[in-house]
Amino acid sequence: MNRRSFIQKSSLLTTTLFVSLKSFPSSLFSVDGVVSGAVTSKGKAVAGVVISDGYSVVQTDKTGNYQLKLHDLARFVWISTPSGYEFKTESSIARHYYKPDTAGKLNFDLKPLKQDDNKHNFIIWADRR
Repeated sequence: MNRRSFIQKSSLLTTTLFVSLKSFPSSLFSVDGVVSGAVTSKGKAVAGVVISDGYSVVQTDKTGNYQLKLHDLARFVWISTPSGYEFKTESSIARHYYKPDTAGKLNFDLKPLKQDDNKHNFIIWADRR
C-alpha cells in the first residue's frame, strides 16, 4: 500500500466514524446513560405521566419525578399527553419531546386544559375504490 492510498483510506475511515457518532450520539448524553427529570404543571407535580425513549417506557411517580435508562440507539425522549393537560408550544410546535443533553436532566412543563377532555367527537372520511 502506498502512502497516498493509506492517507485516502484513513481519511475515509475517520470521516465515517465521525458521521456515525453524529448520527447516534445517545451514548454521549450522560456518563451512565440515564435521563431523569420531572413533569410539572404550574409548579405542581404531575403523577403517572408516561415517558419513553422509543425503546423503554416509565411513569412519573407521585412527586412527578422519573428516571429512564436510555437505549443505545435512542435519540429523543418524549411524554404522552396525560388527561387534562396539553403541551406547551414554541413557535407553534408542541414541545412533547427533547433531545437529551449531556447533563442527563429533562423536565417537562404542561399546561392545564381550559375545557374538559373526556368527551370526544370523531369525523371519519373514507374513499372507496
